Amino acid sequence: MHDAVKLPVDSNDTAQTLAEKLLSLLPKVTACLLACVLTLSLGFAQTVEAAKVDQHYADAKKLFQKKEWGKAKNSLLALQNHSPDSIEAKRSRFLLALIHAEQGKPEETIKLLEPLSKNYAEVEDYTRYYLIQAQSQSGKHKKVQANILELLQRNPNTLLYAKLQLVLAETQIQLGEKAAGIKTLKEAILAITD
Repeated sequence: MHDAVKLPVDSNDTAQTLAEKLLSLLPKVTACLLACVLTLSLGFAQTVEAAKVDQHYADAKKLFQKKEWGKAKNSLLALQNHSPDSIEAKRSRFLLALIHAEQGKPEETIKLLEPLSKNYAEVEDYTRYYLIQAQSQSGKHKKVQANILELLQRNPNTLLYAKLQLVLAETQIQLGEKAAGIKTLKEAILAITD
């Protein structure tokens, strides 16, 4: 090892500075190859991790579909903790909210769906529909009315139009707006029969 080059190290070096010192001693071609290998292995690791998240979500969804609420809830919470910013985490929150709705816990449903209705635009109408249902169960009729009107204004062609009209009619009646409720109910019936 007559041609060996000593790597100067001191106690203030971090992993980053040591890596930089080591790479500065390597020929440029070797450094490029090493960078490529590290990049490819990191990309492969991320792909494997994404596949695991997808499979974990699929497993949790199966539990949800079987109505195994406890197991589904634990699996969905674990997924959220593992990948909080992923699309699967948003889907998990939605399914958790539906579990709470199925269990008759409208306040828990609302806590999950209010923020989700703002940051999960891909299914905003469905998120808001279940939020509206939970608010209605909680007796928050003014919020229900405001949410329905906003949703219908933002998405007038939603597939949930007739259902939203029925909930709006019921809400208007609950708020003492009987004439408006009857008018909305007639519009809902026309929308259903068209």
